[in-house]
Amino acid sequence: GYSLDLALPSSRIAIEVDGPSHFLLPDSQGVRAPNGPTKLKRRLLAAAGWRLISVPFYEWNGLNTADERQAYLERAVAPLGAIAPQASPEGCTSLPSRSPSPQHEEGGSSLAAGASSMELSLKVRSEVERYALTEGHLRRLVKERGRVFSATVASTVVDRLCEFIEAAKGMSGTAHYALQATTEVSAEEARANVRTLHKNLEKQVQRRQRQWS
Repeated sequence: GYSLDLALPSSRIAIEVDGPSHFLLPDSQGVRAPNGPTKLKRRLLAAAGWRLISVPFYEWNGLNTADERQAYLERAVAPLGAIAPQASPEGCTSLPSRSPSPQHEEGGSSLAAGASSMELSLKVRSEVERYALTEGHLRRLVKERGRVFSATVASTVVDRLCEFIEAAKGMSGTAHYALQATTEVSAEEARANVRTLHKNLEKQVQRRQRQWS
């Protein structure tokens, strides 16, 4: 099966941070086209009714200031609001082009750090939402306490968990968070991640018992 960096199942919206492994080498005009596996994934998602927003590494790396990165991300998530995206044949939402700003950032974080931070944020939210909402652990914990599940409060719980995990991982210098074993995370660490997330999920439910309608 496929995994997504960030998924909103209820809206069938996915966001992917696409690194070099998703593209062919530049052609004679310097254009980097998505490779076969990436095109297949996008077409399958489109066929299943998903809208996909891609953040290619070469576009992100071409942004020189914090303002440019902020504007880029705002345009990237615009399809989640009132702005209608234009889908490519591969089923991926294309972002409107924007000329680089002549301003230069001074005294700020490095570009690499910014990209790593965004990728970490997307991975964290994708994993937390999958475990808490898609797999239903949050709903089960709420019902065990005799409460009625509220999507509004659930969104707040997910936000708090993401903030906690990002802060903890940021302090430890870890740029990846996964609940299941991957090539980047050992099975032992994956199990520890699950236990930690579940423990904090229980704490969030206990703190918000009065909020569940």
